[in-house]
Amino acid sequence: MASFGPTPTDEMLDEELESWAQTHDTRHRIKQVTAGIREPKPVSYIAERAQCSPKTARKHLEELVGERIISKTDDPQGARYRRNDEYFAWRRAHQLSVEHSEAELLDQLGELEDREEAYQNRFNAELPANVEFPPENATHDEIHEIWEALTSWETLRNDIQRYREALRLARKRSDEALSAD
Repeated sequence: MASFGPTPTDEMLDEELESWAQTHDTRHRIKQVTAGIREPKPVSYIAERAQCSPKTARKHLEELVGERIISKTDDPQGARYRRNDEYFAWRRAHQLSVEHSEAELLDQLGELEDREEAYQNRFNAELPANVEFPPENATHDEIHEIWEALTSWETLRNDIQRYREALRLARKRSDEALSAD
């Protein structure tokens, strides 16, 4: 197992947090904090981690909601915020579409789809959700191995969606460039 060195002291962590607060503006800190939030959290939670007042956090959170970077849920305890997974998926697809040619995207998509077909054949199912889990009479090791395979398959399906979207974006950009000529 890899060793990551000694655990940082509280003083080292405080220094790092202070440096982060001093080198990034409030909006950036709030955006970074919310990027890691998958379950809705109140303004106070986000403000504390972003080292700002709740009023300032609320202002920036509402702007980020307007930009669809984060989503807002209203409940009886007040507004709660979390990352907008659709935005991050689109952002990744956009990044792929800019960094790779259509041919490269098609090649990678083909490889990913071949890998998915192998999972479909292995489990005799179209989707990971269609696989009976846990299988009857399976050992702990078998259950663990199948769970890892199903998790990898689900991740692969997400990657396929990213590459399909990246290809769509690249083709759209290419079509727009052709029509501008």
